Amino acid sequence: MTDRKITCIVLGGSTNALGQIRAIHELGYKCINIVEKGTHDWSSKSRLCEGIISPHPFINKEATLRLLNSVISREKNKPFLFFASDDWMDLIGENEEEFRKKAYIPQSSWDKLSRLY
Repeated sequence: MTDRKITCIVLGGSTNALGQIRAIHELGYKCINIVEKGTHDWSSKSRLCEGIISPHPFINKEATLRLLNSVISREKNKPFLFFASDDWMDLIGENEEEFRKKAYIPQSSWDKLSRLY
């Protein structure tokens, strides 16, 4: 049974993203993979998710934030954000207060994570 009311957005590519995409699909949730164009963008081509190519979150932060906000705003319910790369985690962490209002982020706060780094 699929619960299309729950959307999970996997941010970043490579094998980390593919594992997350597969798990989300097996749970029956809607999955979107947003990944910057480059050598690891192949996860966005998985048949198990909707793939979206983004500007690089470290190099072009403003354009990446606009794209992510656009994707989040089209969802009827508050989506979950999962990270497959540090660049995406940094981008969301720098804007954590804004994103926690519009998405679930199932990890520790950026303040705690940045101290661990």
